[in-house]
Amino acid sequence: MTNTLRWQNLKVLLASTKREFENLQSQLQSDLKQLGDQVLDMANAALGYHKVMKENRTLHNMVQDLKGNIRVYCRIRPAFDAEAKTVVDFIGEDGSLVVIDPLKPWKDGRKIFEFNRVFGSSATQVWPGR
Repeated sequence: MTNTLRWQNLKVLLASTKREFENLQSQLQSDLKQLGDQVLDMANAALGYHKVMKENRTLHNMVQDLKGNIRVYCRIRPAFDAEAKTVVDFIGEDGSLVVIDPLKPWKDGRKIFEFNRVFGSSATQVWPGR
């Protein structure tokens, strides 16, 4: 009889473990769906944020133009001589420009300039959009 009782206890334990496992699987699937929904919400919020920032930038530029703000652009002249050493070290998308003087030591020879926009040496003189 004791073997039968042990088998019954094992069957009950196995059934209980299976139910618990199924509950954990169900909870995991529910949590993953909820997490996926939150990620989707965050992605939509980030997209909305970028749209608002772009609109804000456009409106700011419009206000600056209406106020008569002067914009300064820089166009890097293409090199005429193949042996000429380039002195432009970095052109940033934000309008920053780093120039190196090859005759001065590294630290003293670096100059940083800020413009509204910098056009590289491959840019033409045709204004974009015209």
